[in-house]
Amino acid sequence: MAQVFFPDHLAHLTHGTRKLVADVASFRELLAWLEARYPGIGDALVGKVAVAIDGDIIHDPFLDPIGSHSEVHFLHRIEGG
Repeated sequence: MAQVFFPDHLAHLTHGTRKLVADVASFRELLAWLEARYPGIGDALVGKVAVAIDGDIIHDPFLDPIGSHSEVHFLHRIEGG
């Protein structure tokens, strides 16, 4: 199962959970899985945080696969010019 990590600024959305495991095959499945457990979390994640899957920051992760041994990190989005 994939490991999913949340930074401190999102802990209030997960009732303090910083790490969990999810049996999902894509980022889209992960979002649906998270939304079922933490209603409203999708609105706080989509387009508002950066997503790294297995160490690669993905700009548009919706179609990206998530393997059974993957790590998914939600990160502060850094913007600049």
